[in-house]
Amino acid sequence: MYTKKRQDNSITLTFAAGRHIIHDRIAEAVESRPGRWTHHIVIEKESDLDDNVKDWLREAFAFTK
Repeated sequence: MYTKKRQDNSITLTFAAGRHIIHDRIAEAVESRPGRWTHHIVIEKESDLDDNVKDWLREAFAFTK
């Protein structure tokens, strides 16, 4: 599991999307099945929940509907 690769003082935010998101904030992305990408972001501080992350979470929410 990806959570074993992160710092002790952090959490791993995992979300699915219908596309592969390529960004420095994405620690890992895996196509778990065709057309479904699982992304992992390490959150170490509140400011890590920036506008990019919020937009990706909105996209993920819409994708899973």
